[in-house]
Amino acid sequence: MYTIGTVVKFETAHRQKDDPSKCGYLHGHNWKAKIEITSKKLGPLGYVIDFKAIKDVINLKFDHRTLLSKDDVELIDVLERAGQKIAIIMGGNPTCEVLAKSLLDSMVNLFNDPRDLILVKVRLYENDDSFAEVFYP
Repeated sequence: MYTIGTVVKFETAHRQKDDPSKCGYLHGHNWKAKIEITSKKLGPLGYVIDFKAIKDVINLKFDHRTLLSKDDVELIDVLERAGQKIAIIMGGNPTCEVLAKSLLDSMVNLFNDPRDLILVKVRLYENDDSFAEVFYP
């Protein structure tokens, strides 16, 4: 078995639609994602997966975007008209937990045959003190 790990930092804005707390307001985070992948075998180049592929997926999908629930139609409309970059997060509000799961799914989708994967772990920090962690399978 082979295990690799990397850390990817990215910045976003988001809000939790209908949350009466301060998280219901549009605000930003400097996120840190710790990614670990354990595989039964290496690819043709001798990698589990190229670290650059992991970082590219996260940066292209999330970095400097506003993360919103598909149900946040009013804010989506305003930001689209302003030419802002948006990432629609499936599965509910763009909480740390939901975003960690979205990252996990993106990591698994990097592999042609996910049956070779033993474990994929994503630990996503929304600040220095708070994180969500998800696993595949």
